[in-house]
This record gives sequence, structure tokens and C-alpha cells, in this order.
Amino acid sequence: MKSVHHFWLAVLVIGGYLCFGALAIFVPTEEGSTIFVNTVLATMGPLVGWVVKAWFDEARAARQDGGQ
Repeated sequence: MKSVHHFWLAVLVIGGYLCFGALAIFVPTEEGSTIFVNTVLATMGPLVGWVVKAWFDEARAARQDGGQ
């Protein structure tokens, strides 16, 4: 995958994470479900970051090896 594809894929993943967080605020919920939403977002944040970082590390390693 080319670096421009990595960039736009990362934008989509991060944007989806942020949209989920924004939409979760407006969903009518029962008492206590806010904890669930916060837990999901707190767990997804680092996972999204690690996945995006892995994509860019892979692209950087491929460029250093001479392949794309």
C-alpha cells in the first residue's frame, strides 16, 4: 500500500473513532451506560493509535527496504 493510502486509511479509522464517540453522547441511555461508553472509548483510543502507528511503521520500513 502506498503512503498516501496509509494516510487516508488512518484518517478514516481515527474519524470513525471520533464519530463513534460523538454519536455515543447523543444516544438515549439508561443510568450506568455512560460508564460503558467511556470504557469502550478509553479502550478503543490506544488500540486505534497502535493500529495507525503500525501502518505507518510498516510503510516506513518498506520504503527503507526499497519496496512499496
